[in-house]
Amino acid sequence: MNLIKVFFASCVFFLAITGLSIYIIDPFQHYRKSSWYQAVYTNELYLNPGIAKNYTYDSIVLGTSMTENFVLSDIKEQLSFKEPVKLCLAGGQIKTINTTAKIAFKSGQVKNVLYGLDFLQFKGKINSMRSEMSSFPSYLYDDDLLNDYTYLFNIDMIMECARPFIYKYTKDPLNPTVNMNKMYSNQYYWGGKPSSQHAILDYYNRVLPDKPDLNEYSYESFIKNFDDNFLPLVQENPETNFYVFFPPYSILQFIDMQNDRWLNNALRFKLHIFTQLSKYKNVKMYDLQVASHITHDLLKYKDVSHYLEEVNLWILKQIKYDNYRLQSLNDVVRNNKQINDEIKAYDIPEEPSR
Repeated sequence: MNLIKVFFASCVFFLAITGLSIYIIDPFQHYRKSSWYQAVYTNELYLNPGIAKNYTYDSIVLGTSMTENFVLSDIKEQLSFKEPVKLCLAGGQIKTINTTAKIAFKSGQVKNVLYGLDFLQFKGKINSMRSEMSSFPSYLYDDDLLNDYTYLFNIDMIMECARPFIYKYTKDPLNPTVNMNKMYSNQYYWGGKPSSQHAILDYYNRVLPDKPDLNEYSYESFIKNFDDNFLPLVQENPETNFYVFFPPYSILQFIDMQNDRWLNNALRFKLHIFTQLSKYKNVKMYDLQVASHITHDLLKYKDVSHYLEEVNLWILKQIKYDNYRLQSLNDVVRNNKQINDEIKAYDIPEEPSR
């Protein structure tokens, strides 16, 4: 009987220490912004709600990995946002991004939104909360303290508690994992030097006999996810400025979309987006997908879609000077035609030796 009591007492003590440690360190800033250690900016899905709730900012960056390489100091300089923060989510679905955005808007701080309209965030099941990177931790996104036990009594969080102190001695201070100015930047992880071979190899890796399920990329799914999740953000926040851009994928991405039979759905979806958003004076839209000097320069890409940090800076400058701005539906029609014409005329490079 004494052994049983000792066992249960030990379990209670272990849980108490675990919960208290996680609460005090709070690795995902769920209760407060870290003040006595440097936060680690790696797990966007888990960290974003805490940042949205507890940080001070006036502007937010939303989107998928297409927005990860923005540098906060560049945003300040080019767009004159006083205190921007990134809430991007690699592989994220629009419903999840919308949920994060709502937390930020609830703070009453958001004056500006820089939004990367990556087509892929609108694909798939209507209103799906999943992320391609992880299951969804709803307990970090709601205000229900009763389900915080999932956070506080979680063995995986012990490693997250240790990570800031390990990284303090193992990471360069400029590393994006510990540097808020470059938080979430994925360029750091690419390694090596820029080479057109990266995008070309990725393209040939995608040329497979099995095509994706077109239901995942249907026009109906695109517009439903957009109308349910993005459009309300604009409608409910008329005092907030939205700077929306279509990211400049490489030409090989558009060819891959055509090969997989969903390019027309995406370009048609772009028409729908413009039709809806052009109704609102607080929205400016930029179509950077027709900047062929960027999209055809494969040296600027690590694969068929992801571009280098220099391209993110270029994007900011285009928005600053109002270049590539969509002013009418005819602009969208013309740009869509240009993309199709470029695909037809493009000479795909030969597959590199492996």
